[in-house]
Amino acid sequence: MAKSDPEVERQRLAKLYADKSDLELEKVGADPSALTDWARKALSEAMKRRGLQWKPATRAMIPVNEDEILVLLSAYTDRDTAAIDREYLERAGVKSFFYEKQGREAADSPTANTPKETQLLVRARDLLSAQEQLSEKYIAEAATAEEIEETKGMNKPVVLRRYRDMPAAFVERSALESAGIQCFLQDDNVVRMDWLWSNALGGIKLLVREKDAQDAAKVLEALAQDGDGAGIES
Repeated sequence: MAKSDPEVERQRLAKLYADKSDLELEKVGADPSALTDWARKALSEAMKRRGLQWKPATRAMIPVNEDEILVLLSAYTDRDTAAIDREYLERAGVKSFFYEKQGREAADSPTANTPKETQLLVRARDLLSAQEQLSEKYIAEAATAEEIEETKGMNKPVVLRRYRDMPAAFVERSALESAGIQCFLQDDNVVRMDWLWSNALGGIKLLVREKDAQDAAKVLEALAQDGDGAGIES
């Protein structure tokens, strides 16, 4: 494709603008970005000759739709955790979006391990609501975890009584079982084989769950008042 001769192009543009009215020239100059360098120069010269002032039109600012503005809600190194939070927000009526951000390690190294950061984005108008929803979720999860830990602790076996002899241990174990309290004996098999081991082992041990310890103690106290209790250590 042959290149345009600069002088020929200038003459063409000069004639083009000379044939236009003042109003037409102003319309052409309203959008300088649509003109070539030669056209802008030719238009400027034509308007100067006519005493016109070139005032490119100011583009009106188009407001951005709020639905199109996304902001960062939270960042995750684990995409599965991000997916759980996203699903929770979806159930709460808050729409969210994933954005994968490459890690900061050297991207020019083919062997570099560059972990991705998963970002959870929401609409700007939903940010406060999303933050409140996730805050409630995290508080509930923390409370559940604490409750589980407490339950684990309460289920921990504790020594309720110790016995020198087998019969006494069996009697009080039977009393607790009859009361619906879960319990078991420890070291009873060793003592059964040789009762001399009883003192060395600290006696036969009656164990119950920590949460049942108080109720079990009451049962054995009632049994002792009837004259059947035989524990050597409480």
